[in-house]
Amino acid sequence: MPGLDKGHLKRAAGMVTVLAILSLTSANCKSNSDPDDGLAANIHVTNTCGKTVDVFMDGAKQFSVETGLSSTISTVPAGSHLVEAKVTETETVVRSETLDIVLGYDYAFAVYGPSTIAVTNSYGEILKISMDETYVGDIGVALTQTIRRVKFGEHKMKAAKRSDGTDVASLTIDVSEVKDYVWIITK
Repeated sequence: MPGLDKGHLKRAAGMVTVLAILSLTSANCKSNSDPDDGLAANIHVTNTCGKTVDVFMDGAKQFSVETGLSSTISTVPAGSHLVEAKVTETETVVRSETLDIVLGYDYAFAVYGPSTIAVTNSYGEILKISMDETYVGDIGVALTQTIRRVKFGEHKMKAAKRSDGTDVASLTIDVSEVKDYVWIITK
C-alpha cells in the first residue's frame, strides 16, 4: 500500500487487537448494578365509588383513598400482584384484580361504583330515564336496561314519556351495598 509502511500497519493491527480484547472483556464483566435499576412500576389508584376505600396489594394494606381522590402505590416489583379495594368501614370488597407488572410502566386501578340498577319498562310507552338529573337513555316497551358502575349513595331516578316529556315515575334508590338493584316502571 502506497504511503503506509509496515510499522504503521503493525501498530494499527495491534490497536485493533487491543480494542477487540477490551470489548470482549467488558462484555463478559458483570455490572455491580441491577439492569432494572432506574426502572420502576407504579399503580395509580383512583376512587369514584362513593365511599372511602382501603387499598391492598397482596394482602397488605397500602393506604386509604377518599372518594373523588387518587393515590399511588410506588416502586411495585415485577410479577403478578393482587390489588384490592375494600370499603373502609365495612371491609366489603369493591374491586379486585390481579395485575401482571412489568418494570418501567405505570398501571391504572380505577375503583368505580360496584353496583348496577336494572330498569324495566312495563309502562307501555318508550321512556326517557334520568339518574341524579342526568339523562342516561331511552328504554323501549317491555325492555330492561342496566345502569352500571353506580356509586354508593342516594340516587334520584326519573322516568318520562319520550313522546311529550311528561314525568311518569320517580324513585330514590339508596345504594348501600354491592348488589344489583331493580326498578320496574308500571302505569
